[in-house]
Amino acid sequence: MFTVFMLTSTAVVPVIGKLSDLYGRKRFYMIGLILFLTGSLLCGYASSMPQFIIYRGIQGIGAGIIMPVTFTLLMVLYPQDKWGSMQALFGITFGLSALVGPLIGAFITEVFHWRWNFFINLPIGLAAFLIIMSNMKENKKHEKPKIDYTGAMMIIAATVTLILSMRLIELQYSWSSWQVLALLVLFIISTIVFILVEKKAQEPIIPLDMFSNRVVSGTLLTVFMQGSTQVLSILFIPMFLTEVYKQKVSGTGVILTVLMLSVMVGSIIGGKLISFMSYRLNLIYDRLVGVATSSVSYFRNIGGIMHLQLSGLT
Repeated sequence: MFTVFMLTSTAVVPVIGKLSDLYGRKRFYMIGLILFLTGSLLCGYASSMPQFIIYRGIQGIGAGIIMPVTFTLLMVLYPQDKWGSMQALFGITFGLSALVGPLIGAFITEVFHWRWNFFINLPIGLAAFLIIMSNMKENKKHEKPKIDYTGAMMIIAATVTLILSMRLIELQYSWSSWQVLALLVLFIISTIVFILVEKKAQEPIIPLDMFSNRVVSGTLLTVFMQGSTQVLSILFIPMFLTEVYKQKVSGTGVILTVLMLSVMVGSIIGGKLISFMSYRLNLIYDRLVGVATSSVSYFRNIGGIMHLQLSGLT
């Protein structure tokens, strides 16, 4: 269920940025919100596992549209001197939602029914829909857009095949199994075709020349490493604590709570630093903190499990 949500949400992200530039960010935000709410409603009424999986996929597509457009809107709606504060607010919101979301979900499941975990999205999403509809202006280009359909299909195919291959490996398929090899071959072919198409496209989905900019390439590499570490922490820490440290579920929840609080603290610090520090120094600070907190994990007898709680600062 998580895999299909991640699969569909990740697959649409590469093409949404370009399409929202061409057709309007407000329009795509509304489309994403409608799909997410529709998926939530259908998940709440699902009567079988196949139905639930399909509806989670719809919900994932909506989420995959909303996320990249949201980041773009932060840069468009606010002046540059406010970007740091808005990014900090976004990070705080993420940490707060990750902090209280599981607690609210557990409460709803125990007191009401698990279906209400999806129904609760509807009034919140509807309120967001009305606020954005009435207050946000459209930005679409006036000329007729030229869409790189082939490039869009290839980047989606590459993303889907890569995620599926990694999922099969997670399910104990070997790297040499024909299923994994077939998906990896399709991933390589899709990637090669995508690169060839983008070089000739008038309106490429992802302009390849931006990767020649060392700042862009370095930033993308940093974001990739940081995102991998953060997601790994959120998914791996509960299993690590219960299996290695023999923590109870309640104890694991407390530690994850501290982890999310550190995410919020790190967002506040990062937002303030962006306001008066160059992006180079900010990235250096971020990586130094990341290396420092990660290095503590080598000293298992010092600080107990504190290093797990500190990792959110990065």
